[in-house]
Amino acid sequence: MVFTETVISYGVDPVRRVWRHDLPGEVVATALSPGGDVLLVRHRDDIGPFGRERLLLVDTERGRVSVSETVDALEETAEIRLAAEEQQVTLADGVVEVSTPPFKEPDWIVDLDEACEEGGAREIALVSNASTVLSAHGCEGEDAAHVRALRTESGTVFWDQRWEGAEPPRLHSLSSEQVTGVDGAP
Repeated sequence: MVFTETVISYGVDPVRRVWRHDLPGEVVATALSPGGDVLLVRHRDDIGPFGRERLLLVDTERGRVSVSETVDALEETAEIRLAAEEQQVTLADGVVEVSTPPFKEPDWIVDLDEACEEGGAREIALVSNASTVLSAHGCEGEDAAHVRALRTESGTVFWDQRWEGAEPPRLHSLSSEQVTGVDGAP
């Protein structure tokens, strides 16, 4: 559970508090890794007039903090995800960034506006996992949908599709446990 300045994990059988972290600043963003093993928490950690945040990677089972770094503040409209246990994916103003500890500089950056012939990317959807970052978007002034698959490790585009006269699709991240017939499942 995420509160203004606290993150708490509860067990379900029996119901009890497993761990708790009281934070010195307001929680601004959280993301859970695809396997649910790691929780990324960003909270305010301003230093004077400089907008700073503290980024924590927390083991969801025990509450142990494996990474704690002071980083630049996210834009208010930014979205974050965890592609893997230590890969933060950020989407802000049409730009996708992936970074790993110590999270000071992005490992790679892709500007989705570059896929647009005119105007910028709009209605952006993004899902990620350990191997792929998938983005879908439209472009201002165009009647088309774009979908791109990027390698999480490098940002290399390995699949790019455009559909004329289509709205950007919604994206959903599914695992092999959720889709039958994958990896030998019935």
